[in-house]
Amino acid sequence: MTFAEMTPYIVYIFLVIVCVATILYLTTRIRELRRKIVFLKKETNELKKILRQKVEEKTEKKKLRKRYVVFAILTEQKIEKKSLEEAIRANWVRFFGEKSLIKADPQLIYYDPSVKRGVIRVAHLYKDELIALMSTIKKIGEADCLLVPLKTTGTIKKARKLLYSLRKDLQK
Repeated sequence: MTFAEMTPYIVYIFLVIVCVATILYLTTRIRELRRKIVFLKKETNELKKILRQKVEEKTEKKKLRKRYVVFAILTEQKIEKKSLEEAIRANWVRFFGEKSLIKADPQLIYYDPSVKRGVIRVAHLYKDELIALMSTIKKIGEADCLLVPLKTTGTIKKARKLLYSLRKDLQK
């Protein structure tokens, strides 16, 4: 067999050697990358734990401030203060659970049935939950109604001022 006849075999052998070398290189590279991925997963899990601990420490150390949500009730019927407070608490437990109810401690501070407006006090971390909850209350006792949050403040004094000054068209 001459060299000219052997050339295709040599090229074939050379290509096989190159392919094998490439496969070996890629497998070692894949192993290295897998090790790095495992290491990074461990690191991210540790960072998540540290971050979770920091958040818990901040929420535990932080003094719970109060927020006052001024609201209006759109309804034709008269609504009692007690039934309104019961509806808020019952829906809170239904949507967010008793543990959240205890932490948030929503309280109906003031309610004026003549203008159908009131003020609810809640922990500042749960203000958004209260506002979302208000949109879900469609019935209080036997009365069909709609709770509309008007404004959120940090002081009860400001809330009482806002009670009668905001949106006179909702007093109907």
